Amino acid sequence: MRLYLTDNGSAGAQVFNAGMRGAKGTPWLGGTRVPLFAHWPSRIRPADCERLAAHVDLFATLTDIARVPVPDAVRAGWEGRSLAPLLADPTADWPQRTLFSHLGRWPRCANFDEYKFIQCTVRRGRHHLVSVSPPHRPAAWQLFDLETDPAESRDIAAARPGLVAELAGAHDEWWRSVRSCMCNEDVPLATANPYKVWFHEQFGPSASAEPGHPLPSVWDGDASHPLGGA
Repeated sequence: MRLYLTDNGSAGAQVFNAGMRGAKGTPWLGGTRVPLFAHWPSRIRPADCERLAAHVDLFATLTDIARVPVPDAVRAGWEGRSLAPLLADPTADWPQRTLFSHLGRWPRCANFDEYKFIQCTVRRGRHHLVSVSPPHRPAAWQLFDLETDPAESRDIAAARPGLVAELAGAHDEWWRSVRSCMCNEDVPLATANPYKVWFHEQFGPSASAEPGHPLPSVWDGDASHPLGGA
């Protein structure tokens, strides 16, 4: 089976984005929704599936299809669910779920609670709750009905205060659940970008990846290096 998907959102306004609002680096659909194509001849028939899924489902899907035993301790820690039922039948039962997105960027050693509501979203069924509040500010939630407004052009938060409160409460609970994972905020950064160090070790100190600077075709490197020798 082959799976094809992209990074989160489109990279800019000059590319096709299916009429979705925003681009990569924003919390609207244009910055968070991506396609997933599955190709498995003789096992998957051509079809579209509009169920709510996410990257967190891929591990569960692949281990399920490969029939790989998963220890209970590992299974208890993952958040995804297997997409195998939907691959077999796009109309299969798919219980409602709530998914969260957060840009997750703030200055190193900052109090990350002050960035709780920047570029974050809650998705449940047809509804999408979005906040683009600046740091140190409470959430200014926007609510969109994706079934009637896939371009997210009409904020219905004022008309659905109960739903806003419900989804915002789910976001608060999710944030509490992930705070313990934010344990490396004050770890010193590397003095140099490791990828750039490896690049120059492989291609030489004067090599450049910029257009118009072709890389050497052969590198007489050190075979003990993690990237291997020539």
